[in-house]
Order: sequence, then C-alpha cells, then structure tokens
Amino acid sequence: MNTKLSRTTQVVVVTYNPEIKLLGKNLHALGKQFDHIMVVDNNSKNIIEIELFIEMNNSKTKLHKLQDNMGIAYAQNIGLKEAINKKMDWLFTMDQDSVIPDNLTSEYQKVLDNYDKVGLIGWSQRKKGDQRDAVYEDWHIISSGCLMKVEALKKCDGFDEKLFIDHVDTDVNIKLKNLGYKILVTKNVKLTHELGTKSDKKTIHGNPYVTHSPVRIYYNVRNSVILFKRYFLSQPNWAIIAIKNCIKEGIYLLYYQDNKLKNFFLLLRAWFDGIFNRLGKFGD
Repeated sequence: MNTKLSRTTQVVVVTYNPEIKLLGKNLHALGKQFDHIMVVDNNSKNIIEIELFIEMNNSKTKLHKLQDNMGIAYAQNIGLKEAINKKMDWLFTMDQDSVIPDNLTSEYQKVLDNYDKVGLIGWSQRKKGDQRDAVYEDWHIISSGCLMKVEALKKCDGFDEKLFIDHVDTDVNIKLKNLGYKILVTKNVKLTHELGTKSDKKTIHGNPYVTHSPVRIYYNVRNSVILFKRYFLSQPNWAIIAIKNCIKEGIYLLYYQDNKLKNFFLLLRAWFDGIFNRLGKFGD
C-alpha cells in the first residue's frame, strides 16, 4: 500500500521480551503500509531471536539495541530522533503486541485531509454501540497505533523519559493539546491489541479483571500523581480523572492480587514518589 503516509512516516516499535510470533505479525502488517520501520529493544532476553527474525524476514526494519531497559519514553525518543534525521513528517508508535489493520494509513490520511492542525491521530477502543461521530476529539489516545506530527513533538520536547512507562502517552497528549493541536480518534480503525492479562476474577461491574504486575501499577499510580500536579490548572477535568484512576488501581491491586501487605507499601511508595517528584526507573 503506497500512500503519502507510507513515505513520510517513521515507525518505532518498542520491544521488551516479546513473543516472536506475535512480533512477526506486527512487523509484517507494518511492512505492508510503511516504508520506514525501527525496532528499539529494551535489552530483551530473547534479543538473538529478535535479531534473527528481523534479518531473515524484514528488510524494511532497522533494529536499535539498548544495553539496559531504559523505558518506553527513552525508546520512543530514539524513534523521534530517527524521524527528525530523515526529515519525516510523522512518527507512528507501536507496542510489540499490537497488529494494525490493512486500512490504517488510508483512514488516517482521510482524517488529515479533512482536519487542520492535527497533532495526533489514534484509533477507537470504544464499543461498537458508541454514538460518537466517525472522527472525534479525545483527551487521551494510547501510544500503540498512534500517529504524531514530528514538528509538534519537537515543540513539546518529545517524550518524558523520567516517567519511564505508563502515562507517557497521556503526557504527550496533554502537551500537544495545550499547544493548540487537535487530538483525534477515528472509529474506522481497530487494532488487535493486548492490554494486560484477563483473570478469572470480576470487577464490581461484572467485567473480567485485567491484571498488571504490581510494579506496573506502581508506575501507573506514581505517574498519575505527577501528571495531576503538572496539569491541574491547564486540564482540570483530566487531573480529576487521574486521581480517580489512582484510587481505583490501588483498590484493585489490594483486593484482587496476592501479597497484600507488600502491595500496600508499594502503593504508599507510589504516592510518596509522585508527591515528591521521585521519578525514573523503579528501584533506581
């Protein structure tokens, strides 16, 4: 599929111990629609398998290996620098366990053709019965499957590496919004996307509880506190949602997962670190 976006977009896929078969589907789908693809690996244990797969199957894909797990923001900034060096107009960010549909570039191009000052385009995770228009503005779009304007990212200094992981995408969304760019979603694109692991337990709403590791919940809560403080004045509605998210994640962690006392102190640390701006990688 040869579109304008195919030629003017740098793709960055961030990997950390990926499942090779799923990563292969991911890269194959990307290769059909994009000309410039980079995998930035955060020191995966199976890096030799990743290297061999890319060498044998993906001539379009460039591999950048990191010597430690530096986090998603650091890896995405490497992709952004690649885009700037190649004078690309757009950066497309992907997780290792997502797969794009065949219509992604054509549908994103339609959005660009019909809207001005677009800073970011994403896909809809909402249920089919949602009554919103086919294209609508949203306050938060996840990084996997996200198309961002390189010039806009340069203005907001790229991705905040101190957040490490979780809400790196939220931070960029809000920065672009505060700069006056449109943050748009199209309902005509759906990715195959894994978000946590479903357990047998149910939430109070009767939905399957999607589990994350306690450390991921630490990042989620800590970074929510950070962004609450950072954007309370410019985006108060989102800031309130962030604090509600902290409380919900804490309740779910303590109720649904084992090692409750250990997790309780982990949550206390997340709040403490967020309040006192102790950022970076957990444990450093």
